[in-house]
Amino acid sequence: MTTLARQMHTTVTGHATTFAPTYRNYLSDHGPMAALALRGLGEAYHPLIRIAYGFEWHCAEEVAAGLAYLSYCRADPTIERLAASAVRSDLTAVDLFGLASRFATTGNLTTFPRGLALVVTHREFPLAAQIVPDNLRQMSRAALDVFASTHNFFALHLVTGSHAYRLLESFTGEHSEAIFNLGLLAGYAIVGAPDFEPSGTELRSSVDSGGPASRADWRDGMSDDEHDIKLAYSAQSQAEYWGDPEYIDVARGYFSRTGRTPAAS
Repeated sequence: MTTLARQMHTTVTGHATTFAPTYRNYLSDHGPMAALALRGLGEAYHPLIRIAYGFEWHCAEEVAAGLAYLSYCRADPTIERLAASAVRSDLTAVDLFGLASRFATTGNLTTFPRGLALVVTHREFPLAAQIVPDNLRQMSRAALDVFASTHNFFALHLVTGSHAYRLLESFTGEHSEAIFNLGLLAGYAIVGAPDFEPSGTELRSSVDSGGPASRADWRDGMSDDEHDIKLAYSAQSQAEYWGDPEYIDVARGYFSRTGRTPAAS
């Protein structure tokens, strides 16, 4: 049993001995089931996000746990190889996302790792090894556009993953921009490269909105779902860093939907 598997087993069994299997007479404790289900599905971008949050809040234990998690998941050798040969391009981020349709899956896969294996071995995937002007800002914003148009569950992780990458960019080393792009585009391709509405080549800024994004209470409709909470944090942080209120607008639009079930989106 691997170290991470032992840790998860200990966490789940400890939880099971602390909390009742049912409560309120009819509700079931889904905590251990969810933890093991996520382990089985393959948790896309989560090692990066966990490290970034630990770094942001000076929590050494979380950084260590995230690094262990990253080590367990291992780097993808194909992505590393392609990143080393990436070229700088005059394409826009939206153009680059558009290329993903050429190596996309059907979007109906059972696990992220299975989809990743199909995408990175596709003969057209090397097209993604490009770096666009103003790369981090443009690619992050294109990922936001994908989520705004689709409200896809994996697309939500493109947004939170972009935020996490920005927090850790100074530590990411050589070829980091290309690895970032390949990771985003692989995730987008895995869910079938769904159509999305680009926000335009001119990104909104604090000038357009009359001032920088504020920390006002804009989170009406946000549930206590962990993905809602992470999206809110990423949207607020990205809006403030880039001076771009569209991040908050997109999150607000997602939270205001009726009949929303985030984990099944």
